[in-house]
Amino acid sequence: MLAVCTPGSLVLLDPSTLKKAPSSVPPTLPLSSVPTASAWAPDNSVLFVAHESAVHRYDATSSSLGTVLTASAAPPITSLTSKDKGDTVIFGDQDSITVLDANTGKVAFRLDTHTAPVSGLA
Repeated sequence: MLAVCTPGSLVLLDPSTLKKAPSSVPPTLPLSSVPTASAWAPDNSVLFVAHESAVHRYDATSSSLGTVLTASAAPPITSLTSKDKGDTVIFGDQDSITVLDANTGKVAFRLDTHTAPVSGLA
């Protein structure tokens, strides 16, 4: 699966669609705010989309985004990755990394030792 996040929409393309190379594709889901990062779970079962101060999980059955975490007072989320079949989400912000339980939305721990903005996670 390929996920494309634009300022106003999320587009999902499956492998068969990608093989046919369409000239354009309709949005899968409109987005109300500009995404800052996205990441598939390792088994491609779950897509996470981050906005400046929130992490959302895409639900393919209802074609909607559910909130995993909202952190209105936190620095903007700049990077995102997932592990454990989507049970754990790791995101970076200005100068820290947060490990989050994606099922409960609870922070497992934070690493605040960075002296520069976190720009990527893999």
